[in-house]
Amino acid sequence: MEIINARFEQDLVRKVDDLVRRGIFKNRSEALRRMTEDYVDRHPELFLDAEAEKWFKADIDDDELEEICAGLFRGKRTAAEIVGEGRGR
Repeated sequence: MEIINARFEQDLVRKVDDLVRRGIFKNRSEALRRMTEDYVDRHPELFLDAEAEKWFKADIDDDELEEICAGLFRGKRTAAEIVGEGRGR
């Protein structure tokens, strides 16, 4: 694990200390680590750009991106075909 320094408002520190005092967490570090992990797990949308970089090369042009997205979002059928199928046509 890596150590980081952070500043918190006094009210938040009191709340964290209360959780430690009540035995919910062993110490401040565990409390803040677990709360941060929970927040990150609940908000994967914060990391979409980082994930996209794994899939796409940095110098992709607009035409390449459009082609990739068309395949991902449309598949082999057009949007009109999918909507028509849903309407029973």
